[in-house]
Amino acid sequence: MRAPLLVCLALAAATALCQAASQPLSPPSSHAASPQQRHASGPNGRVANQQDKAESSPPPVLPGAKPSTSAPTNHKSREGHEEPVWQGVWEAIIALATIALVVVTSALVYYTKRLWASTSHLVGDAKDSSQKDLRAYIAIEDIFFSRTIETVIKFLQSGDSVREHCEVTDERDLRIRVRNHGRTPAHQMTIKCDCLLHPPGPDPHEFSGLLVAEQMLHPQQVYAAKVPFGDLPISAQTANFYVVGRATYRDIHNAWWITDFSYWYKGERVFAPHGEHNRERGPFQKCPN
Repeated sequence: MRAPLLVCLALAAATALCQAASQPLSPPSSHAASPQQRHASGPNGRVANQQDKAESSPPPVLPGAKPSTSAPTNHKSREGHEEPVWQGVWEAIIALATIALVVVTSALVYYTKRLWASTSHLVGDAKDSSQKDLRAYIAIEDIFFSRTIETVIKFLQSGDSVREHCEVTDERDLRIRVRNHGRTPAHQMTIKCDCLLHPPGPDPHEFSGLLVAEQMLHPQQVYAAKVPFGDLPISAQTANFYVVGRATYRDIHNAWWITDFSYWYKGERVFAPHGEHNRERGPFQKCPN
């Protein structure tokens, strides 16, 4: 913005100087005698004075003629009045100051507009950051086969018995666990989940039913639910099956969110994310269900 301002000031200064230089100088006073007049006022100076008086005296009035009422013509009034040089310079200075004021005002308007836009952008970013920081975040935390602790009594050769606790996996009890990682509660949370023997397609999956009805999860609270798979040949010993699901909830700003998840069971109680269905969608103004 500085370069255009300097260019405008330079152009205005050049225009003012050209205008001042174009002003003609004031003509010499008509009362000053020229060299010819001074020469004529030598020996015959009286004759020249008489001629001047004759020219300046009014014409004689004839008998019976009306005297002329028109004022004597002033030759000086016919001549154009020449303005002094300083007046042109002063007008150029005023024009230059006006141009500078216009340029500075335009720059002030421009920077004020940019400042207003930047401030509005910062306020919007702060509001958006506050909403993101305070909202709920529901995400899948684990998919697992449930485990139980059983007590096994072993008899030693000495005849004594020893109790040992071991972890036993229920090969048909498949569960999912979600957690609210946000700082505020998640309202009206619902979960849908299905098991598949083939990879899910690119289109959204049509779920068979509702796994979890409306629940409220507080910050850092977890929720686990058993996944039904009916007569499908699925167990902890079966590899290559898929678990797809969707969690829907509402945050404190009354915005609705969807958390999609899709996992592949590799065997040996290991689930890995699969495909493009592990994502969050939203916000929605109404419940997307």
